[in-house]
Amino acid sequence: MQITSKHVAFAAGRAVVYGAFSLVDPNRLQGWRKHAFWAGLAAVAAVEGAVVTRQGREDWVSPSETVGVGALSAGVTYGGQELWAKADAWFMDVLQAAGVRQPRLWYAGANALTGAAMTFFDAWTPGEEDDEDELGEAEPIDDHLRGIVRGLLNGITGYGAEELFAQLATARARSSEGLWEFEVDEDAPRTVIRDYAFPVVGTFTRGGTEHLVQLDVYDGQLGSLAIYADEFDPGRDADFSLPRVDEVDFHLEQADA
Repeated sequence: MQITSKHVAFAAGRAVVYGAFSLVDPNRLQGWRKHAFWAGLAAVAAVEGAVVTRQGREDWVSPSETVGVGALSAGVTYGGQELWAKADAWFMDVLQAAGVRQPRLWYAGANALTGAAMTFFDAWTPGEEDDEDELGEAEPIDDHLRGIVRGLLNGITGYGAEELFAQLATARARSSEGLWEFEVDEDAPRTVIRDYAFPVVGTFTRGGTEHLVQLDVYDGQLGSLAIYADEFDPGRDADFSLPRVDEVDFHLEQADA
């Protein structure tokens, strides 16, 4: 991922916030100033928790989970303020014992640099966007792939099959070897169960090895179709291309998905 102006702005903001809070000695605060300081730090922790949880995981981390992590981060920060204050005092004592002059300034500067570095590290770390690039652009589903998915959905009544059929009508897919990831119209109806492996699977034999066709549902939508080999021989060229529909045995694997 490339560094953009947004990354630079966010890094600068992180540096300012981290540095500013680090300049304050929490052990000297009293009354409303103490509560205001810890409330502000808790808010920063909530934002950081939410950003770290959500970043690069937008497709499978729900907003409620993101809010939950943010609230937990804020609670731990505000609720543990006495412990954090003691840790701050201990760290200042360590720096002073090491002969560091103006330890509070050095501490603030180090935290500011850490905040900026975290932003650039996140930007350089491969995420879902990079994975999507490897899979290529999403394209309309051809009759071959559609037939395999239909074979799976026709294998059972319920389990979201009706909603998945509706999604399949306009879905697109990007593919890699043995994997097809779907893009679904956001207005299409979603399944009641949000995340699960569809209980009907397909099996077929190729080169003397049994293969499995598995459909996964993410957030109530068609997620991915994958082909797995029962036994994989690294010494042979693997073929994970789609089989013909008439080669596949569609059957119910489990009814408690």
